Amino acid sequence: MKAEEILQLTSKTVQVFEDRKNAELSGHLTIGALEGWTTSSIAKTLQRLTNKYPSITFTILSGNADDIKWKIDNGLVDVGFLLEPTSTEKYNVEKIGFPERWMMLTQSDSELAELDEVSPEIFKKQRILISERPEVRQFIADWAGCQVSDLEIIGGFNLGFHLFEIARAGIGEAVVTEGALIRDYPDLKAIPLSPEVKTLSVLAWKKNIPLTPLTRAFIKQYLQDNE
Repeated sequence: MKAEEILQLTSKTVQVFEDRKNAELSGHLTIGALEGWTTSSIAKTLQRLTNKYPSITFTILSGNADDIKWKIDNGLVDVGFLLEPTSTEKYNVEKIGFPERWMMLTQSDSELAELDEVSPEIFKKQRILISERPEVRQFIADWAGCQVSDLEIIGGFNLGFHLFEIARAGIGEAVVTEGALIRDYPDLKAIPLSPEVKTLSVLAWKKNIPLTPLTRAFIKQYLQDNE
């Protein structure tokens, strides 16, 4: 047999196995996701997978980092996207190169809206709306150079949907990540904290449990898409 014919036969054999693999990969994937920059990257990977493996289905469950970790712990999601700061000792994690800037959200007609950045000195004088998560509150207090108890925290939240309406009402100044500002509210202005504060997202899944082929395929594809 000629070398060219051998190469053609090998190529066809590989393609047969690849086609069979694509056809056989199926199942349901459940993803825990935050509001942030990772939203578009998740959509990109799901588009690739559903095109390649048309039998798979998926569900996306929103929540903050504590919600998602609880769902991972209890087997309710296969993989989760978490935003630092958060403890991840119990999980396999891959850091994702999407740094999120932390911002202060204020009414666009407030005196604060005249600022291009918010210093710790100015921040500590404000009535603050901030995540309920202790790690986030301590993280921001460390940036401001004070104790959490020194901040005038008047409200907490786990997701941003209600937060934006509260900020629009002028009840307080909200602390959010830039990636959470997916919705456009022209009557609000987001001002970066200065010195600049950035954190990364991580892709996490439970340690010491076997992963389904679909979960492995999602993790592999997502990491390839976001190298």
